[in-house]
Amino acid sequence: SAGVGSDGYYAIIRTEANEDYFLTDASNQQWKTSDVVPLNAEAYRLALVCADGELTLYVDDQVVAQVQDETFASGDVGLFLLTFEKPDGEVRFDDLVVRQP
Repeated sequence: SAGVGSDGYYAIIRTEANEDYFLTDASNQQWKTSDVVPLNAEAYRLALVCADGELTLYVDDQVVAQVQDETFASGDVGLFLLTFEKPDGEVRFDDLVVRQP
C-alpha cells in the first residue's frame, strides 16, 4: 500500500501476515516527509506504479518515492483513510484508473 498525508508525510508499505513493513523507511519503520507533497492542499493527484518489482509513488505528477520489492507479483486495489490521533476525517476519491502494463 502507499499513503500520502496533507501534512507532507508519505509511505510505501508492504503488508504480509498482518505485519506492516515500511519499504520507504526500512531502518526506522515509519512515515517520512517530503517537500514534494504540498501541505494542506485542497486536492492531490496520486499515482502508484507497480511493475517488475518496482513501486513508484507520485504526487501531482512528481516522484515522491521509488522502492524495489518483489514479494508479490499481483494484488488488489483499495482506497483508505487513516486519521491517526484525530477521530474524524473526510476524503473523496474520484477518477480512479487501474491499468495493466
